[in-house]
Amino acid sequence: MDEYSKELFNTWAPPESPWSAWAKPVLFAQDRCYLKAPEWSAAELRAAMPLKNVARAAASPRQAVVVELPGIETMRAAAQLALAGYRPVPLFNTTRSLVDVIEKVTSLVDVDDILAALGPVAEIIREARLDASAPPAFLLDAKRNPFKPDTIIDAGKFDNRWMVFPQDFPSAEFLRRHGIERVVLYQDSSSGPAEDLAHVLLRWQEAGVPVFFSQTISPDAAPPKLLTVTKPWEYRSWVRRLMVLLKLRRNSAGGFGAMIPKPDSGGGGWG
Repeated sequence: MDEYSKELFNTWAPPESPWSAWAKPVLFAQDRCYLKAPEWSAAELRAAMPLKNVARAAASPRQAVVVELPGIETMRAAAQLALAGYRPVPLFNTTRSLVDVIEKVTSLVDVDDILAALGPVAEIIREARLDASAPPAFLLDAKRNPFKPDTIIDAGKFDNRWMVFPQDFPSAEFLRRHGIERVVLYQDSSSGPAEDLAHVLLRWQEAGVPVFFSQTISPDAAPPKLLTVTKPWEYRSWVRRLMVLLKLRRNSAGGFGAMIPKPDSGGGGWG
């Protein structure tokens, strides 16, 4: 990381916050031109719909938030939640191809909007003057694992699909030790959490931390409903983690992301 990137990451993950240990630095290490993309401004994010009213709602010191929305919607939510008193925690464990602009390489997961918003949201986080006791808002991209690549059609593309594991979140014991008594999941879909996230939420539930669900962050909405998480495939099995890692491509710089080999170039690990 250059100095700008380090300063940006430290704004998102200050050492005094107990939640910074879970912030992923991978996207912050991307080329600086992406981090300073001009498409977004702090003012645009501050006024973003449909979250314009959330700043009027004070954060609950005993409540953590998990935001499971498409990339830019998650970044808009991060801005509004920061103004409401939550500490946004970026869990984006993926990378961007370093050659996609020159060689027109297509990434399976578009992270441009997230990259472009890191700087503007950091400005809002500084404006919010959050202290070390601010409760966490864990940020995910709902489109992180869109489909299984085709060995022929998708050859030569950048496979930056990613997933979350229980280790990517604090334990229920850690949550309670820092005053968190419940978690609210915000996502567009009412069909339940994604399979990888269910492995996290169910662990929290089993350890006595209730999880609630809402499709909107606005304080004018109905109260979140208690969520019953269905046991996901291979729950608490080390075999699942191994199989998942074999299907995804790891990046040497950390996180997920690597080129899908063309048929005549060798390689493996198709997911």
